[in-house]
Amino acid sequence: MYSCWLYEVIPMTFADIKNIREGLPVFQLSRKTAILSLSVAGAALALVLLPYSRDFSNYETIFENASGAQNLIDSFSASEPIFSGLSYLTTNLFLSVFILACLGLCIKLNYLTNRGEAAWIATTIYFARFFIVHEVTQIRASFAVGLLLAGYMLLIKSRNVAAVLCLLAAVGSHISSLIYIPVICYAALVRNPVLILRRAFIVLLGVLLFKIVFPINLAGSGLDTFVPEKSRLLEYLLHMDVPDVPGLLGEKLLYLKLLAIGVIAFTTQIATNEGKGVEQKDWPVRAGLILTFACMLFIVLYDNYIFAARFSDLSAPFECAVLAAFILFVADSCSCLLGKGGATILKITITAIIVVMLFIPQLLLLH
Repeated sequence: MYSCWLYEVIPMTFADIKNIREGLPVFQLSRKTAILSLSVAGAALALVLLPYSRDFSNYETIFENASGAQNLIDSFSASEPIFSGLSYLTTNLFLSVFILACLGLCIKLNYLTNRGEAAWIATTIYFARFFIVHEVTQIRASFAVGLLLAGYMLLIKSRNVAAVLCLLAAVGSHISSLIYIPVICYAALVRNPVLILRRAFIVLLGVLLFKIVFPINLAGSGLDTFVPEKSRLLEYLLHMDVPDVPGLLGEKLLYLKLLAIGVIAFTTQIATNEGKGVEQKDWPVRAGLILTFACMLFIVLYDNYIFAARFSDLSAPFECAVLAAFILFVADSCSCLLGKGGATILKITITAIIVVMLFIPQLLLLH
């Protein structure tokens, strides 16, 4: 159920083609066929938007250096080995991006669409929150996220050798993924994630309070030469020197994530002493552990916003899963007052508000 490799997806797709010829309704097609179709469509859309990405010139430079190398090994010096090596082999920038975007989406969608009732919410939030920033702008980091997620899912299934290979490959796609490997392993293997999440959440609140009361640049002064504090995100997005950048207290999405983590941590009453292999029961809690770490990174590195956002965004699929679980909890809690239909409307309304709030800022990443 957790694997999303082509040897599983493609045979299922051919089986669905046969079913279509036999008159089977489209809505009965397999989930894996839907994943593959949406991944291909998403990767194609990413290619259309790629020239408008702010990082496009950077990828052109990496591609030119890699594709012009004397051999495959020499091409690795252009960037992380996966993208530069693929650029050397394909000799086509857009084909390289398409392959990585398609495979990355396939892995992420396999996880997101397997979240039960929360599947459509998590998937919708992902495309609103991360599609432009990852599949269009940061394709190397995006594929690294997919490999981290694959490693996590393989650890859940006790396929440890394959998991290690995926986690190492994630570093080969983007070096920043290295910091997440211990957290991914711990979240997948911990025997009592509910208790650990509650403790981690309290620590997270302590880090936030410390950062607010003592606004010290915990990221280190060395990074300030790259990102002036007074401009931070707006300088990156708009190329404008705007001194009035909102402080940490103005980060609405951060506090929404904190609320979601807190609700999951202190309302989940699942017996989780079985150890590995129970992710289907407590997936919001395990995803919450990873998102908690990402929020800590964001808070600690906040004075250097680009680094804070890039590192915290590596938790993308887990963030979407946690927010989806939170929305379900709110809607289900109100069902006794609103009824089943009212709870469904509330679920859709909350999702729509969050999606709009997340999607509009992503458009600023495009020229």
